[in-house]
Order: sequence, then structure tokens, then C-alpha cells
Amino acid sequence: MITHFDMVSGQVVGDENHDTPAVPNPGVGSLRLLTVQEAAAIAPRPAAPVPADIALLPVSHLLAKWE
Repeated sequence: MITHFDMVSGQVVGDENHDTPAVPNPGVGSLRLLTVQEAAAIAPRPAAPVPADIALLPVSHLLAKWE
């Protein structure tokens, strides 16, 4: 059994309405699990792989490309 106390007065509070939240939040619907399609749609995409031939280019060529 859990005893609930009033934080201001220290009096014991009755257990009549402890199943419902004190302040309802109208913006939040019921919680549910995502479907596989929803989870796949919001999953972060891996970065595009860097081509292997970039390792053979000289550094000056790469720097010139990004200046």
C-alpha cells in the first residue's frame, strides 16, 4: 500500500483519484509502438560511403576542390 501526503500541509490524502493524472495533457495521445514502416521511415540513414579512388588523389587536388 502507498500512502499519499499533501506536500503543503503534510496531511494524508485519500486514495480516491490517484489513477488519473492531476493535470491532463491534451496534446498527447495514447502511447503505442511504431510499425515497421514508421520505424524505417524515421531511422537515420547511414552516410554515403567515400569512394576508394579518393585515397589516390593528391592532397592539393582535394584542397583545391573545397576552396
